[in-house]
Amino acid sequence: MNARRHKQHLVPMPFKKCALGKPLDHLVAISDKSGMRLILSRGALNGLYGMAQRDRQRMLAKLEAFAAEPFAPHPWATRLQGEDRVRIRQGDWRGVLLIVRDQDTVVLERVAHRREVYR
Repeated sequence: MNARRHKQHLVPMPFKKCALGKPLDHLVAISDKSGMRLILSRGALNGLYGMAQRDRQRMLAKLEAFAAEPFAPHPWATRLQGEDRVRIRQGDWRGVLLIVRDQDTVVLERVAHRREVYR
């Protein structure tokens, strides 16, 4: 199964508090080679596994591109009002990211179908 193969590439983070107020042991790092560290929450990881494989691969490519340059304009990324949150579109799926500037981290908080993601 592709989901299992993909899980093998994930690196668990050490236990410590971050600016989100959540312990990092509840988060999973996916990429550390870009300008900012990209972290997936377990809820977002479950949402990714609910997607079709083709959409999941495209979403992950967009996430890595966003983490490499989070402040550059991306046609599929829209800043949300208020906080340092960004919405990423892939077909009918949406991902909500939080940018933690002082820790150079981008956290994927949620991935869901567009009718459910903002509830």
